[in-house]
Amino acid sequence: MNRSPPPNRRRSPRLGWGIVLGVAWLLLCGLASAWAEEPLSLVISDANPILANADHTGILDQLVLETFRRARIPITITPLPSERALTNANAGIDDGDLLRIVGLEKNYPNLIPLGEKWMDMEFSVFTRDPRLTIDGWEALRPHAIGLIRGWKVFERATEGFPHLSLAVNADSLFTLLLKNRVDLILYDRLQGMIAIKRRGLTEVREVGRPLTVEPLFLYLNKQRADLIPRIEATLRGMKQDGSHARLMNDAIAAALRQGP
Repeated sequence: MNRSPPPNRRRSPRLGWGIVLGVAWLLLCGLASAWAEEPLSLVISDANPILANADHTGILDQLVLETFRRARIPITITPLPSERALTNANAGIDDGDLLRIVGLEKNYPNLIPLGEKWMDMEFSVFTRDPRLTIDGWEALRPHAIGLIRGWKVFERATEGFPHLSLAVNADSLFTLLLKNRVDLILYDRLQGMIAIKRRGLTEVREVGRPLTVEPLFLYLNKQRADLIPRIEATLRGMKQDGSHARLMNDAIAAALRQGP
């Protein structure tokens, strides 16, 4: 008996689109996973060799690396000149800048500061002149002053002062002082005291009390703003469990034990 041929069976359009959407979803998940594993590129001024350096043995290196390890965010840290570090992060060449004072987003609009500070920095005066006394910013005006380009606290406070010499890093800053090209230098108190001890600079001393104490924050480019809550929560947790203070104190003690 002749049978009529079976009707053409057409695949349901809904089923076809479902397969396409499923494949697309898997691809997007794969891409998202790849993006999540992309290391966060952070820069820090190479004017901070005691806080951070190319070997990642600095005081800040150890704290930052542990924080991001706990947050499960892979990172790279690259030392750059202070001003270049800021401009690179703002331009999106790098993802963020460690560490800066509050308010820089006014001049670098693509950068967003974390709401949780990493540490405080004491901004101080150092000199070889045993007679020199300084009481506040205005007392600096008549003197020949050395400071590192890109240190915004010092740049803003000394704007318009007549005798400024700009250094590119800590080594060149201390060279200005040791060669008597300036009367005093402006630097972080902790790093200054460690540098004096390591180099055996018995003739260099801190002048009076720090000019100001400022909290320092991580700034991220706005394209990586989604990571801010996770980093803040991790940092806050480390402060609460005491590991933040313990890491800082151990790293500072180790730095002070090192000789010239």
